[in-house]
Amino acid sequence: MRRVWWRREDGTVLILAIGSTLLVLATVLALADASSLRMRRTLLAMVADDAAMAAARAGGDPERAEAQAMLAVAADADTRLTDVRVDAVAVGPDGVHVVLSAALPPPIGAVLVPAGVRLRAAADARPPVAAP
Repeated sequence: MRRVWWRREDGTVLILAIGSTLLVLATVLALADASSLRMRRTLLAMVADDAAMAAARAGGDPERAEAQAMLAVAADADTRLTDVRVDAVAVGPDGVHVVLSAALPPPIGAVLVPAGVRLRAAADARPPVAAP
């Protein structure tokens, strides 16, 4: 009986090994992207905290609070954060609420997501208590 080329089992382990290696590599790259985005999200949250504290020191004036938040964002500009925007600044009786967003391209997955991922961070702050 003659064996046909598609029924031979020679080299099937090599194909399995290459496929498994590619799957492991894709998983490692996805985890690297996810951890990088998580780190940048934490950095954005820290910038939002600084912006909220700066806005809280504005004394309850919404326009001044937004201007102070924008100044704080500009001062905290980091090379790892691009296109940081102040989405909202709300001044209320309990303090200030600031929402920031930033467009972040994944370092490795930029081929799959060329537009990047838009992350958001929010922070609240109360005005400092004046000494008596």
